[in-house]
Amino acid sequence: MNEHKTCAVPDCHDHRTRFGRFCHRHRRRLAYYGHPTVRPLSRTGEDLAGWSRKIAALMAANADHPGLARASREIQQELDDAAQRARNGHTLSGVRAQWARLAAHGVTPEMILARAVAVVVIERINPRLFPDQRSLEFAIARAVFGLAPNTGTPGARVLASTGKRLIEQYVELIVATVAALKASEDDARKRVADMQAPMRPAPITQTNP
Repeated sequence: MNEHKTCAVPDCHDHRTRFGRFCHRHRRRLAYYGHPTVRPLSRTGEDLAGWSRKIAALMAANADHPGLARASREIQQELDDAAQRARNGHTLSGVRAQWARLAAHGVTPEMILARAVAVVVIERINPRLFPDQRSLEFAIARAVFGLAPNTGTPGARVLASTGKRLIEQYVELIVATVAALKASEDDARKRVADMQAPMRPAPITQTNP
């Protein structure tokens, strides 16, 4: 029987569930985070909120960027459509239910995009956080859905489809934002270095006796 086999995760000695390759703990992580060994960002020490604020400020300074404007319109349309369906009494499920919840709490497209980019920035700083693309997609979706209070946990299918779609639909914008953020950080570091550069002493002037 499967229960007598140990979990497929290295160094885990717990028994597998009746069906599958993992124990209960790692099977739950697979469903929540897209990979059996991934931990939530809140437990990794990564500053998701801090990066989101920096990226939101960068986006605000580029409000006239055509790609950002188009992405904002498209996401706002989805938020509005889901919110209108909820007001009309429709029973919503899946991704649409999540958009309606975000809309009800005043979440904006810029906030959603900032969260998505923030996860990508964190992944580039620490590539080991997400072992594969699926776990990155889950992290993006969970970061976005975490912008508003949630009474339940979105299913794996909703998390996977949302994260994958945000990456695929806005990959060029995400890459451009990450590049602009890096340039901004480099400029800030260069400014500090310039200010801290040592000065030459003033020449000694000799006075006549």
